[in-house]
Amino acid sequence: MIWNGRLSTSAGRFRPGSRNPLFPRPAEIEIASYLRDIPDGPAHIRATVLHEMVHYHLWHLKRPYGHTPEFNEILKQVGGTRYNTVPKERKPRHYYRCIGCLKVIPTQRLLKSSACAECCRKYNNNRFTSFYKLERMDEERVAAMMKKAYQQSISAEKPPPPAEKEEPAMPVNEIIRRLEELKEMVGKKKPL
Repeated sequence: MIWNGRLSTSAGRFRPGSRNPLFPRPAEIEIASYLRDIPDGPAHIRATVLHEMVHYHLWHLKRPYGHTPEFNEILKQVGGTRYNTVPKERKPRHYYRCIGCLKVIPTQRLLKSSACAECCRKYNNNRFTSFYKLERMDEERVAAMMKKAYQQSISAEKPPPPAEKEEPAMPVNEIIRRLEELKEMVGKKKPL
């Protein structure tokens, strides 16, 4: 078993070895290092090792070692799980903004020529149009937007200051008297 600090979207992986007698290489099980730093880490490490050991077992028996029905059956027998529930989330590297709806879209990779899928679907029969092209945002602009969103979320949590009681322009009994006059006038009017 090897700790791998580069695994960030999975908890572990099985790397089959080489059975070539001229270039033998042992099989390896790699476990993501971030599992050591999370709550319930030992339980997740155990589940991941168990999962990868089933891959190893099938490879050793020279059977298909992917996520086959046989793999699932053995995993069920040993009490393992098919998926790990804690993949490490990666911070987006790039941000793009739709020039149509102004929606901000985070991505891991650079986009060459892309458009907002939502706008193209909604306004152009699901076809690409450069009118909704995504423009790349610089880091300073993204940081300013995130700061503004954070400040808005904080201010939304604070209760608004108590409003001052406004006095009506007319006294209440004057408003009631005028409403009664209007009611009498409407009642006296003859239908056409």
